[in-house]
Amino acid sequence: GLGLVGVGLAGRGDWGAAVGCLVLAALVVGGVGVLERGVERPLLRWRVVGRRPLVRSAVCAAALNGPYWGLLFLLTFQLQGQPGWSAWRTAVALLPAALPLALTAGYSGLVGRFGAGRLILVGAFPPLAGYVLYLSSGPDPSYVRHVLPTLLLIGAGFVLQFTALHVQAMSGVPEEDRAMTGAAYQTAVQLGGAVTLAAMVALLPAGGPSDGAPGTGAALLFITAVSAVGLLAAASGNHRKDGHGRLT
Repeated sequence: GLGLVGVGLAGRGDWGAAVGCLVLAALVVGGVGVLERGVERPLLRWRVVGRRPLVRSAVCAAALNGPYWGLLFLLTFQLQGQPGWSAWRTAVALLPAALPLALTAGYSGLVGRFGAGRLILVGAFPPLAGYVLYLSSGPDPSYVRHVLPTLLLIGAGFVLQFTALHVQAMSGVPEEDRAMTGAAYQTAVQLGGAVTLAAMVALLPAGGPSDGAPGTGAALLFITAVSAVGLLAAASGNHRKDGHGRLT
């Protein structure tokens, strides 16, 4: 929480308070880490945090989640602020990003067929392409030509990556560490998304005014860069192959 407040204050130019919040947040995290090392049953074991598949999955998932949250924030602001769409019309317009995952979340056959690593890598491309498309749309994007294709590309990325990321994070984890690993993965995903959203919101004033509303150029560049980090993380690491030559 202190870290998010610090990010927000930095975006408003209050650097003294921002640095103070970030330093305090680092001290709290460090203090908790020291205390955890001295207890018999820690909340989080360091061997869990250091697992490469978990770290890679957490980074990829945060880079998938955070820009998505940020874009939804921007689109809600833009569609309701500039064209004057109602809340219901805006909500329906944003459904194409969420419906594909909602309809396919219970189906994990893709992971068994292609392998988690391959799906994560391939699935990192569509969201990045969507953000680049929306970034190039200018100050007056069209829903049909820009917003809808962007949402569909992001939805495709979630369909390909969502289950695969969880499978990769949990792969090879001993039974006694599975609950802790799952909790660590979900925490990293949500925290990474929250930090990305806070940083993006802090950048909104940097874009300059446009048609009476705050510009979004810098914020869009930021979430595009975060999505690119997810692609790099998906492509990195030593991917193992199963007996059928599939990336796991």
